Amino acid sequence: MKKQIQIAVMSIQRHVKAKAFRFALCLAVLPCGLSACGGSADSAQLVERYGEQVGRGKSEQADEGRKLTEAAAHASTRARHSAEQIIPENAQPYVGRYDVKIDCADKFADCEKGSANLIITLLPNGIVHRSVVHSGAITFSSSRQYRQDSWFYDENSHQIVVQYAGGVQFFYHIDHAGHMIMDLEKTLTATEINRRYFTNKKAFPDHAYVLKKKSDE
Repeated sequence: MKKQIQIAVMSIQRHVKAKAFRFALCLAVLPCGLSACGGSADSAQLVERYGEQVGRGKSEQADEGRKLTEAAAHASTRARHSAEQIIPENAQPYVGRYDVKIDCADKFADCEKGSANLIITLLPNGIVHRSVVHSGAITFSSSRQYRQDSWFYDENSHQIVVQYAGGVQFFYHIDHAGHMIMDLEKTLTATEINRRYFTNKKAFPDHAYVLKKKSDE
């Protein structure tokens, strides 16, 4: 009887050791998420925690992507705004539309009879649109021909300088009313390009015309 009790005790000890071994093994592999010995509840918790981490990771990636997209959009907007406002502050008062009526007897008007309106529009991005209107029709338009004419304000001489695509420059004084007055002498002789251009019998204004600035509508 005593021997049977000893055998039973040894069997219980072996069983307890086996359980302890399995429990230790379970603890060893749990950090890797590979446990199959701690019950379905523990596995479910691990999966749930992993799922939460993955979800947070995807959410953070989405937030980061959204932030990058917004940053790119803001950069594009800033670049576009910068491109639209390239003239300095001291030139901004001269942005606007100017025009003058020129008799067709002046070859500069490029018309046969009557008169033509020369219209020059100085844009805030530094671009110039120049048009000649005769008998209700536009006979010339720099914007229509996709010319890259530009303008700037020369603070030293207090003049508007209009530079056309071929490099020819026209110089305009600014009077007290803000109108532009052609500076014929400077336009004719200021640059080598100008001298060559007008020497080749290109039309040159007969008079120092005053282009009046139109009020904003």
